[in-house]
Amino acid sequence: MLEQFAAQQDVACLWSGYHGDKLWDRATSGKCLEEDIYRGDMSGFNLSEVCLDAGFINMSIPFMFATSARDIVTLSNDAQMADWQVGGTYDRPIPRRIAESHGVQRELFGQKKSVIMEYYTYCRNPNLAKEFKEYLSGSRGLGAVNRFWYELAGKLDYWRDSISVQSALFPRQWSAREALCPGAANLANTLYVWAVNSAKDVYARNCAAELEGISK
Repeated sequence: MLEQFAAQQDVACLWSGYHGDKLWDRATSGKCLEEDIYRGDMSGFNLSEVCLDAGFINMSIPFMFATSARDIVTLSNDAQMADWQVGGTYDRPIPRRIAESHGVQRELFGQKKSVIMEYYTYCRNPNLAKEFKEYLSGSRGLGAVNRFWYELAGKLDYWRDSISVQSALFPRQWSAREALCPGAANLANTLYVWAVNSAKDVYARNCAAELEGISK
């Protein structure tokens, strides 16, 4: 799909469902019901560089109606939607009603939510990883020694979050990364910003070269 986007001349549009978990779920509450869109996670951010490279816009359908989240959740909990309210931790009656009204059997979809996530600090590509580490050393003052402590602290934070009694031992706001390597707690965010800016620069250079070629 991405190869097809990159091959065509026009900008493409990718329709996705990011933020649907907050918009359609009967149990959504708190900040997610306010008019300002409040994300529960960073899903979809990994498409940022790909959007620039392949030339497409990620259009998430739930965001088109996210300012009506309170009304939508109210409707989801209405008695008239009872036939499509299944209970449990994955209860989204509006999309369920749409799907079942078009003949999709209830047991074939929407039973539970599965998440596959993998966190990493450095680029998987060796050349990009080298460039990013050079950027960290030069612009952020994070040389090899500090990065070693950061990675060790990250493992401690992961261990803290994985044990069942972590809330009793450590407060959620406590971070080994911040304690052992002050100022580097948002290194994953730094990778994201660096990657997007790098892709943007490449995109700008390619556009400039193409425009120069057309002018000649």
